[in-house]
This record gives sequence, C-alpha cells and structure tokens, in this order.
Amino acid sequence: MKSPKWSEGRAVIVGDAAYCATPIAGKGTDLAMSGAYILAGEISTANSYQEAFEAYENKIRPYVEKC
Repeated sequence: MKSPKWSEGRAVIVGDAAYCATPIAGKGTDLAMSGAYILAGEISTANSYQEAFEAYENKIRPYVEKC
C-alpha cells in the first residue's frame, strides 16, 4: 500500500518506511540514501519544518514513482 503522505505534524518517514520499492527494482539503498540526503538539505534551508517536509516530498516522490 502506498502512503499518500510521508509526513504528519513534526514526523516524517524516509526509506523503506515511506517508499519501499519491490526487491526486483534493486533501488532500496539508493532510495533511502537519496531521501535522507534530500530531506536533510530541505531542513537546512527551509524556514519551517512544514516547508521542508513538503519540499522533500515534492522532490523525491517523482523519483520514487519512477523506480
């Protein structure tokens, strides 16, 4: 089941918790590292955690869907 949203309040999920790819995809580690990296970048530059979480999801979700 796909999660429609990867954050709620001050909590956000990354990696397999958010977007576990099928084992056939071979993208689990790649997705987890990319997601954590993008989230960290967004948190460091955003004015609020809400803005950071939204930017994180907007950036990584298209890549996850493609994988």
